[in-house]
Amino acid sequence: MTLSVFFLGATGYIGGAVLLAIKRAHPEFRYTALVRSEKDAAAVQATGVSVITGSMDDRDLIASAAASHDITLNAADSDNLPFALAVLAAQKKRAAAGGHVRPIFLHTSGTSVVSDPPTGKFEEAARKIWNDNNPDDIASIAPGQPHRHVDIELFNAGESGEISTYIIAPSAIYDVAYSNPKSKVSIQIPRLVRTGLKKRQGVIIGEGTNVWSNVNIHDLTELYVLILDHALKENAHPAPPANKFANFFFASADEHAWGDVARLIAKSLHARGLVNSPDPVTIQPAEGYLRPLSNNSRSVSERGRALGWVPRHRSIAEALEDDIDAVLEADGRNYLRNETENT
Repeated sequence: MTLSVFFLGATGYIGGAVLLAIKRAHPEFRYTALVRSEKDAAAVQATGVSVITGSMDDRDLIASAAASHDITLNAADSDNLPFALAVLAAQKKRAAAGGHVRPIFLHTSGTSVVSDPPTGKFEEAARKIWNDNNPDDIASIAPGQPHRHVDIELFNAGESGEISTYIIAPSAIYDVAYSNPKSKVSIQIPRLVRTGLKKRQGVIIGEGTNVWSNVNIHDLTELYVLILDHALKENAHPAPPANKFANFFFASADEHAWGDVARLIAKSLHARGLVNSPDPVTIQPAEGYLRPLSNNSRSVSERGRALGWVPRHRSIAEALEDDIDAVLEADGRNYLRNETENT
């Protein structure tokens, strides 16, 4: 029987890379992607994926698609609770109808779920390294943390074994996803680059000693494939998970201090003539745009490694010049010109 995959986030950075990786691993599957605009549909269709047009708020459309596919993979939005509830309800309906494999829901969260407040420095609490193989760690994450409200619903829905729910929480992602249908660069490093371009000066947020775990986008996609294959293997003998947190996976390979990355960015932008000095200036930590560059988030991926995941792609420092090139190619030079005109 040919399995079917309903995919959300195909035009995004994570989603585009994950979609291509899973298609390479499983060309025999039938794929359908939700795409927001007709403009982007052609790029996704060019990968051999069928497209339906709509947004994450089109819950009837999403529920219908989830109810008619064996696997739903969300790499579009970690915080949209009504969307997640619609998928879970649709999958439970599919499971109750019988005649299908147990529905699988792979959901993308993020390690902001274990982050601390934005102070721009290494805090005592950051000595804690969260372990996805420790149920007490995952159970103890505070309900008010980012993404947690959605994660909790997936934990609860998968506990009975009626449907199979998995959560992947990537750390700071880097490197360029050149083959993606649309978005090819990540979020955090581009924010540092764009802030530097706007100020004509590289920046360090606070002391810059705050630490994040990180993962190369190509290592991340390999983890998604391993987790999907594990879910399919588990479906051969459906049973409830050992505990409701057993299908939660951090995606963390290494770690860095954001100040070290900021210094490398400032030096690179200065060498390109885009900022006034190779030395970054200090700015204050803040919520919002700069929050994921201002706080700490440390985690280890024991569950992924137990599945055979071995991160093997280049480090954040080794990929940084290409990341900067990609940001500048996408919007950097125009962004800089517009900011100069508006000064």
